[in-house]
Amino acid sequence: CWATRATSSLIMGSFGNLDLEGATAACGIVKTEIPALITENYSVELDGLTIVRIVEKPKDPPNSWLGTGTYYLTPALFPHLERAFEESASPPDFMTFLNEQIRAGRPVRAGCRRCHSPRDGTSQYAL
Repeated sequence: CWATRATSSLIMGSFGNLDLEGATAACGIVKTEIPALITENYSVELDGLTIVRIVEKPKDPPNSWLGTGTYYLTPALFPHLERAFEESASPPDFMTFLNEQIRAGRPVRAGCRRCHSPRDGTSQYAL
């Protein structure tokens, strides 16, 4: 289940209805019932499958969506990323950068797919 694809057509084929039209990026997410995983990483707040906020290392997770750290960046994102590097003395923090893109109205989608784990019998969602 854990993969980043080189083209949006491959993502569409592999992940069904992941709609990247108008999006600048997609971020893999997993549903978890283990809050410690989220507090050590990050959560996302969603409106449908559009991420409205990334919450990094939350003390009190807002939900059970864990960001996996798997991203798909569309060509639309690269000019903004290049500008962020040009305007910063050090490399920009990627999570902060993605939150800035969301606040600027550049959609970031949540990529999820239901996957069954044969090891423990649970279902997960992943990009």
